Amino acid sequence: MDLLPSPTQIDTIDAIASYLREKLPVARYQAFSYDTLDTPGGALKEVAALGWFGFALDEALGGSGGALTDEMLMMREVGRHVAPLWIPGGVLGARIAALAGKQELAAALLEGRASVAIATASGERPASTTTRSGRIHVIGAERAQYAVLVDVEGALLLDLSRLRLQPAPCIERQLSLHHAELADGSVVAAVPVAKDNLFVRQTILMAAMQAGNCEATRDMAVEYAKVREQFGRPIGSFQAISHMCVDMALRCEQAWTQLSYACLAFEEGAPDAAFQVAAAAVLANRSAIDNARANLQVHGGIGMTQAHDVNYFLKRSHVVETLTGGSFMHLDAIMETAGATQNAGPMVVGA
Repeated sequence: MDLLPSPTQIDTIDAIASYLREKLPVARYQAFSYDTLDTPGGALKEVAALGWFGFALDEALGGSGGALTDEMLMMREVGRHVAPLWIPGGVLGARIAALAGKQELAAALLEGRASVAIATASGERPASTTTRSGRIHVIGAERAQYAVLVDVEGALLLDLSRLRLQPAPCIERQLSLHHAELADGSVVAAVPVAKDNLFVRQTILMAAMQAGNCEATRDMAVEYAKVREQFGRPIGSFQAISHMCVDMALRCEQAWTQLSYACLAFEEGAPDAAFQVAAAAVLANRSAIDNARANLQVHGGIGMTQAHDVNYFLKRSHVVETLTGGSFMHLDAIMETAGATQNAGPMVVGA
């Protein structure tokens, strides 16, 4: 099992990173006011034209025919740049529509003619893709036409115009957050877990975003520690700061290597794939949040202000953690799969 990207994948990653740096840099949030939301604009069709929404979708379904590892590498860059959440929303939404046989809808999403938000079940009353009922949170619904809802039972594509959305404040001021009750009439496409395990796919993609976030904050902290001086010396020369930066680097390695292995294990149908994916989610979430906090501490007072990019990485790490149920759910899955391995032999992915 080769955990290193191929030369072709490296070229693709560089192209994606270059586009995000130029068109969707983190600094764009500085121009936002408290009343401004990060809604899909001209960048939606540009991203669609680059083929991002169909990156790992079969060519017969309108995609590029790439692998999940290609999609994972793309999402790592999305996380590095705190890019809009309509990017992973579009990736998942197009896949759901295509696999459900909704060709016209899939084409609209692949071409960027409609945007997709991400929904997650409310902790107060868990939603279910099987019964198609329950309370949900929708992140990024402002000016979006659809939303994806994925859980261990399957995946749904929802028509937001058929939901009664109630606005609520979000920890990221540039993201919209709405509450709604899931209604059967709002479902325009559905994919059961037996057809495609979109829950594992979404978990891997969100973990990749967290890994990218984790690496970006590590780099920010190290660069700042080189130039910020106290007592006539760069703060990076002080043991407390250098040790903090080393810990950040170790978290990045842990998160990325576990995620890479988990992704390949799932693609190859390894018997322990479910365990590896859950472990990757937990490590990525913890690493992203811990590194974002450490980055803020390294930056000191300026890191506490809205005038610096530091705060966007910290807030996004918390938002992304919620999109696949939170770390506690994955910790439960680790305990269950570990117990199943000991008591009943090999695990079945998606069981």
